[in-house]
Amino acid sequence: MAIPDNQLKVWAQPGTVQGAKNTHAAIRNALAGHQWPDDVHYVTYLQGSYRNNTHLRRQSDVDVVVELTSLPVRDGSGLPGSQRELLARDFPEPGYGWRRFRRDVRSALAGAFGDSRVREGKKTWKLAMESPEIPVDVVVAVRYLTYTEYSGQRKYRRTEGLGLYLPAEGRWAINYPHRHRRNGVEKEKATNWWFRRTIRMFKNARAKLVDDGRLGPDTARSYHIECLLYNVPNRLLAGSYQSAYSSALYWLRDNDLARFPSQDKQVLVFDRGPDSWNERDARTLINALVRQYEDW
Repeated sequence: MAIPDNQLKVWAQPGTVQGAKNTHAAIRNALAGHQWPDDVHYVTYLQGSYRNNTHLRRQSDVDVVVELTSLPVRDGSGLPGSQRELLARDFPEPGYGWRRFRRDVRSALAGAFGDSRVREGKKTWKLAMESPEIPVDVVVAVRYLTYTEYSGQRKYRRTEGLGLYLPAEGRWAINYPHRHRRNGVEKEKATNWWFRRTIRMFKNARAKLVDDGRLGPDTARSYHIECLLYNVPNRLLAGSYQSAYSSALYWLRDNDLARFPSQDKQVLVFDRGPDSWNERDARTLINALVRQYEDW
């Protein structure tokens, strides 16, 4: 017996976003009260499920990005020597960088919410707010520009992303949330608003598998599910909850995942990098979802 249409319809509905919006506003106000150097400018925004409108009715963690925009990292490591030297001459490394920005963000949060409520995570500042009681990750990042050609300030090729430095690993983790969101919006329109509903159905099905002990909690993150479904042909995400869900599920089961691009179209879902997913876990997820669907 397949999962009934009324269950899929419930799973497809978004949760409330007000708590996340209130959290974002509180963090934005905390940062606004800090004394920043004159040349430091930043933007804040929700990231992940809330930003992409794929959040569920069950409470989700809130990710708030604080992105340093005025003093970007300019990565010319892939340029020929002469171009790399020209880039370095044109844009000397600023004295104020990501490390100091991260410390200043923590200082602003501690001043507003109390020092004991801000603790260090592997990649973020973990913020424990009194109201609403939602786990909050404050992602301190910097505008990251990767150059593939540089012949001067008016002639260059580059890709803009979001850089997060990992001190323990001595490297930058680069992602592309703005491209991810923009491409998701385009696919949502192209599927007549079925893309996000299908993502929520898959995420809720995954959550039930985890709750039932049939799937490990770390097998697939929400981001991974969004990237998988981004590759499903638009024509399959249509018709009804039953049709969209089953068509996407069996298409994923029957197709080669190896060359799937991420939703941002900058890297592959399985690019073998230190931050990438692996195809084995993707197959584990898909097979578990098929069994759940057919044995309901």
